[in-house]
This record gives sequence, structure tokens and C-alpha cells, in this order.
Amino acid sequence: MAKMGGMSSNPENQFDATRLMLAAAEGNHQASEDLLPLVYGQLRAIAAQRMKLERPDHTLQPTALVHEAFLKLVGPRSTPWSGEAHFFAAAANRSCKSQGSPKKRGETSPRSCESS
Repeated sequence: MAKMGGMSSNPENQFDATRLMLAAAEGNHQASEDLLPLVYGQLRAIAAQRMKLERPDHTLQPTALVHEAFLKLVGPRSTPWSGEAHFFAAAANRSCKSQGSPKKRGETSPRSCESS
């Protein structure tokens, strides 16, 4: 398995990620497997940032959010990805949804990730 890193400034890696996102959206399971190592670092950074918004006694871990978001983002889609920005914005949104709403957790103040 390839090292799980983040997106680099290498245009070839960015092209590969976009190509794999589109293939995964068409149901290509190998593309999903190949995509994770390319986007893992950036997804992990998004999840870690979201976790900073949580209360201190939360039990979620950034890695769990990454895996849940990734599983929900890859696979057949009715609307194809328009590119990496679209994918990562959806990942950030998905990580907020995975954390649950403040009302369900008994919180009264909104978290900033829900307004982004």
C-alpha cells in the first residue's frame, strides 16, 4: 500500500487525484483504493481542524472522521466531482455531519463548521 500523504503541488498527483475521483464516482473500486493515499493527508488535516471545534470530552478521532467521510464520498454519484476543490469541500461538510448536530448533543451555541 502506498504511503498515506497529502496532495502535493505536483500537477501530476493533482491530475491523478482528479482522474481517480471521477473513476471512483463511476463505481471503479480500484480507483477508490488508489485515491485514498493521494488525499488522506489533506482529509486528515480537515478532520483535525474540525475536531478543534469539539468539546474537550468528545470521543471522536480525526482518523475515524476521515475514513467515514471517504467512504461516503467515493463511489457512484449522481453529480460528478468538478475537481479537487469540490471533493475537499464535500469532505469538510461530511466531517461536520459526522460529528453530529449541536442540538442532538445538547449544545446551544452553533459551531463554526456548521456555518461554513
